[in-house]
Amino acid sequence: MQYHQKVNYYLNNLINTFTYLDLTLQDTPIYGEENFNALKGLFPLSDSKGYRDLRSRKETVIEFLKYLEKFEHSQAQSVKMTFSDIFLNIKEGVSQSIDRINQYLNKNVS
Repeated sequence: MQYHQKVNYYLNNLINTFTYLDLTLQDTPIYGEENFNALKGLFPLSDSKGYRDLRSRKETVIEFLKYLEKFEHSQAQSVKMTFSDIFLNIKEGVSQSIDRINQYLNKNVS
């Protein structure tokens, strides 16, 4: 696979998924005590089988998106112009995943 194909896949598919953001937020440095505490308070711990509550995972990813959006707005205009509105693509892609999660939770979790 060529380099540009990998970048295209990353920018147009991978970063727009709930599962990617759910994993990425665990390895991302969170700046600001208020931001860190908000995510830490929502982050679900694993149960004895290693499972984490899906509803809590969803809420954590939504809070992480708010964090990312806040930092995107603080970027220099030159950076925004170079990378276009990448956050909008992420937000739109993840919202589809979150809609599917909500449908699942509404059907299967009381």
